[in-house]
Amino acid sequence: MEPAHRVEIHDLRHAFASWSIQNGGDLYELATLLGHANRLSTSKQIRDVRRY
Repeated sequence: MEPAHRVEIHDLRHAFASWSIQNGGDLYELATLLGHANRLSTSKQIRDVRRY
């Protein structure tokens, strides 16, 4: 049986970012940890998480 979705490194990065923000993580610290030069990249990645 094949998995419904193959997990890629991008999925793990997104999960880490989402969990970090959901648990009170700081956006600027998260951007640094992810290696984003532009903080806007990080805020776009997590915008869907903040709705829930």
